[in-house]
Amino acid sequence: MAGSPKPTPVIHVLAHPKNEIPTKFAGVVADGGPYTLRGSTAHFQVYYENALGANGPVLADAVLATCENDYTRLHNWFGVTPGGLPFTVYVVTGNFGAYHANCAATELHCAADTGTNIPLIHMLMVAEADEVFMNATGKWGCGLSTGEGLSRVLATELYPSALNGYTSASTWLNTAGRPNFVDHTDPTDRNYVSIGCSVLFLNWLHYQLGYSWQQVIAAGGPTLAQTYTNLTGALDGYTRFNSLMTQVYPPGTPATVSVDNPYPIQAQTNWRWCHKCQGLSFAGNASQGPCPAGGNHDHTGSGNYELEMNTSTPSTQSGWEWCHKCQGLAFAFSGTPGPCPAGGSHDHTGSGMYTLAFNTTGTGGQTNWKWCHKCQGLSFAGNPTQGPCPAGGTHDHTGSGDYTINNNAPAGTTGQSNWKWCHKCQGMAFAGSPTLGACPAGGMHDHTGSGNYTLPLSIAAIPLQNNWKWCNKCQGLAFAGSASPGPCPAGGNHDHTGSANYSVMNNAVEPTGQQNWRWCHKCQGMSFAGNASQGPCPAGGNHDHTGSGNYTLKQV
Repeated sequence: MAGSPKPTPVIHVLAHPKNEIPTKFAGVVADGGPYTLRGSTAHFQVYYENALGANGPVLADAVLATCENDYTRLHNWFGVTPGGLPFTVYVVTGNFGAYHANCAATELHCAADTGTNIPLIHMLMVAEADEVFMNATGKWGCGLSTGEGLSRVLATELYPSALNGYTSASTWLNTAGRPNFVDHTDPTDRNYVSIGCSVLFLNWLHYQLGYSWQQVIAAGGPTLAQTYTNLTGALDGYTRFNSLMTQVYPPGTPATVSVDNPYPIQAQTNWRWCHKCQGLSFAGNASQGPCPAGGNHDHTGSGNYELEMNTSTPSTQSGWEWCHKCQGLAFAFSGTPGPCPAGGSHDHTGSGMYTLAFNTTGTGGQTNWKWCHKCQGLSFAGNPTQGPCPAGGTHDHTGSGDYTINNNAPAGTTGQSNWKWCHKCQGMAFAGSPTLGACPAGGMHDHTGSGNYTLPLSIAAIPLQNNWKWCNKCQGLAFAGSASPGPCPAGGNHDHTGSANYSVMNNAVEPTGQQNWRWCHKCQGMSFAGNASQGPCPAGGNHDHTGSGNYTLKQV
């Protein structure tokens, strides 16, 4: 059976950077039929161009085999059903990419390229189909840099191996000045510079910050900056994103990035010791940053230190401690220890420091344990009720990661067992003490129905402390978990805008780096304590390491 789609002069494309469809008229490419209908599904009719010969039926069958699964994934992400269905897919000759007539058009043309690249055909079909879905939401324009970026990241999510030849991230990274297409939307879907910025930013939202594709799509705005604001409530999207890109891919240095998704970025080099102030500062920017000893930092004689950042394989967060009053687990490094159901605030005297895995998949254990920002406690968020909070009302998990805890772990598992869920308040409390502890729901915790949870202690293996952040004013590393960010040698206090969350080995038993880096409680900075002088402190006098652990930095 033959079909005869009509070429139109207005098209939207996923264009190959070297083989673009002429803007004026799509029909001038070798996509002129005749076509054969290979088969149909609930939401698709798939044709191939006869000129493809024996490859045509093979490619069409490949689309038919996966198109309904692809449709289900797109429908779940977007939450809408587009009009004009079914999709009519034409697998055609050429190596230009793919196109459709307008954002709502369900007639999709996908170029066969070599005629044997099945993953490419899958990716191209999804990249055009998802533009029809985004048009149905009314929040994303498929002919704009924002929509083209979303089209590509979603298609790559389903077919990650098929983007070879269509990557765009390196184009933006290697463009002088790196134009800001986060705060500004490019009114085209063919500029690989703006597309590169868009795919990097969207993948950053998903893979670095942890937002789901459903959340990103639902938050769509006229600019990517507005999408970020809709997700976070903050206005610093481009600042944070560009700061990370600047630190990892310094402008002026060729960025050899072969993918559009370099995330999560877990470690960063080019942190160096300043022999004048003994501090640790980032050496990868144009300015070395002001030194409290005068002038700028001087890294003469320094090694090249690597810091873990935004770790996610799996992500771990230390700083969780036991409260001996209520037996609960609470985060001990916020500005306040949080209210305790036994009265007053949590008291972590005698506690070890526990480390929890979060935002992980496939690592075992039970997920959906979350931090309550009101009481600092850990509670289970997978039940219909969030449980009463000692700060009043119910637990509020806004801003929390998704923590994973080993449940009924086999004998020999590293960590401390006998942590149990209380079905009254949904919280996590230690069940191995003489008292079960006061419950904010009233009376004592009740662990009926709970498994036996095991929490790893930071004193085991290699303990990591996070919440160390880069200051964009002085380039130094300072602890951001204290009440004050600390004075900055550039004036005022440290400013961590744009910083990742760095993790540093603390009191490591068998360190694999250099020890004797310590926290100064006066300026919150990290400085080396192994020399005769502790170095000048921007808070006045010399650094004071009273109360600091012994941090270990990896040298590369």
